[in-house]
Order: sequence, then structure tokens, then C-alpha cells
Amino acid sequence: MRSLTYKMLVVSAAIATAIGVRYFVQVRSPLLAAANGPSIEVDSRSLDFGTQWAKKDFKWRILVHNPSHNSVVRVSRSYASCACTGVRPSAFTLRPGEAREVELTIDLIPGQRPAVAHSQRFLVDVSLVVSEPREHTVTFQITGEVRFDLVVTPSQIDFGRIMANDAHVPEFIERAIDVTCSSGLDQMMLVSRSRFISIAELHGVAPGPDCRRFAVRLHSLPALPLGQIQEFIEIHWSAKANGVPSVAIPIIARVVADVQAEPDVVVFSRPADVSKSIRLTTRSSATLRIIGVECEPQCVTATLADGGSADDLERYIVVSLIGDTNDAPRSRTGAVRVMLVTNRDPKPVQLTIPVYW
Repeated sequence: MRSLTYKMLVVSAAIATAIGVRYFVQVRSPLLAAANGPSIEVDSRSLDFGTQWAKKDFKWRILVHNPSHNSVVRVSRSYASCACTGVRPSAFTLRPGEAREVELTIDLIPGQRPAVAHSQRFLVDVSLVVSEPREHTVTFQITGEVRFDLVVTPSQIDFGRIMANDAHVPEFIERAIDVTCSSGLDQMMLVSRSRFISIAELHGVAPGPDCRRFAVRLHSLPALPLGQIQEFIEIHWSAKANGVPSVAIPIIARVVADVQAEPDVVVFSRPADVSKSIRLTTRSSATLRIIGVECEPQCVTATLADGGSADDLERYIVVSLIGDTNDAPRSRTGAVRVMLVTNRDPKPVQLTIPVYW
């Protein structure tokens, strides 16, 4: 009876040892036949780096092992699935039964955008190109959680559409952002390098004790250039837990003219297309008055559809080709320039409509 009990204890201990001690997992290439066996094993404990603060050069080591008893494994190249991770050494040799560490240098900072949550999951694939004993590639995944000391919401400020040359716009428009830092925000500074943008702190309205709310203001609205505006504000701070010195918050706005033409380009595609109608309106529903029309070259003409010049919410212009268009420039392009004013802004506005034939 004692002998049987002893044998059971030995078997149980052997099973427990096999479960508790063996951490190497087999990494197999999909092109490798199962009968050939694994060429490289990786310590499963090194595949997850746990929770780390975001930093530029995070170091992590993985342990790889040659399980063969008689074959040498040669790795000719090592690489990761993204440029954020470097692998050293790139090439190495494992003798039968040998294990060694491979060092990863990982950039855990998510680009130039600020974090919008206090943590996020990180995934990267690491591949080892094996040249001996068989040519194949083995790949394993490194995971972990990246923690951010500074969280900015929203991560991008969009002022939307702004009408240029509008005399009724306010002095500025503003959007609010919340900056939360778990280690405190005493050493923080918001910087704008644009002459159109200013920043002011809003006291007493932040949603939490570790949060501060700021107003980002867009100024000089009538002077803004037409088109897409893309600017940045920078947040610089000093925090013990986080090695990230600053983040950039994108700011976008779309500046459009109040007066618009439909269509905004005139194309004469056939000889029979000798005239085209253009509808002029304003986005602000203002009334408009046409005070002048110029055309180029001579074969392009434009006239008011109703022949009048009274104020109205919309006006129509008829563009025509006259004479021999072969005498026009070889580029076969022209333009109609309309000078007009609206009851929202007494300053004349010029609208240029390209013409092609």
C-alpha cells in the first residue's frame, strides 16, 4: 500500500512539474510540415509585457529556444510588423538545446495625436526568418497595455465651415478641450504658433479634480484665407510617470465664400452646347446684386438671364460661345468673372468661374 502511494506521488509530482515549469510554446511556420517538428520555441511569459507607461524607447526581451537535440537553427533576419519596433540581434544561431534573449525596442507613443483614453492595447508581430535547418519564417505576437498619463478630449478640434468676408461674424469662435493628467498638471503649458488661434483657461468648470478645461479660440474670421485651414496647438508638460514631453492637437476649419455658383465650372462638350446657365446664390441666404461681368477670351460671353440688376436671393447668368472658337487660345480655356455685393457685406466680391470647351 505504501509502495502504491509512493508511486502515485511520484506521478503527480511529475505532472505538476511538467505543467508548472515548461513555459516554452511551439512557434510553427504554416509552411512547415507537422512531422518536422518546431524549429524555434518562445517563452510564453515573454509574449506579454503587461502594463507600461507610454515612452519612446521601451526595452523588452523575449526568450527563444532551439528544442532540437541534434540540429543547429540559424536565423538570418528578424523584423517586426511595424516601424515602431526594432529587433536585436537581427541574425543569430542557436545550438541544439540552446536558448537566448532577443531584445525589442518599442515606441509606445501613439504618433503625434494625444491619447483619448487612459490606456490602450498594443499588438505587434515579430518574425524570425530561419535559414537552417529548413528555410521558413516563424511569427509570434507581442502584446501589452500602454498607459497614458495625459488624456485630451477631443483629440482634434474642428471649427467647421466659416464664411469668408462676412461682416456679421463674431470677433472669434471657440471650442473647449479637457486635459486630464493623473499625476497633476502644475507643470503644463499650452502653446499656439498660429496668429489666428489663442488659448484661455476656463476656471471652475472642469469635470474632475485632475482635469483642466481650456478654450481654443479662432480669431480674425473675415481675414481667414479661403480653403482648408490646418493648424496645431501644443501641450507641453512634466510628469513623473510619463516620458512623453508634449503632444500636438490638430485644428481644422473650412473657410468658404458666401457666394457660390452652380455649377462652379462650365464645360462645353459638344458643338451644339452653345450656352450654359449658372445659378448664383449665397450660403447665408443674403440678397445679392451683380455689378459687373467680365469674360475671356472674346469667344466667351455672359449675360444676366433676366436682364435686371435688382437685389434678389438668387441670380442667373447665361454663358455662351460665339464666333469661331478655333480662334481661341489652344488651351481652349476661359473664365467668367462676376463682381457682386450682398446685403451682409458692402465690399465687392469677385467670383471666377472657369470655362472649358
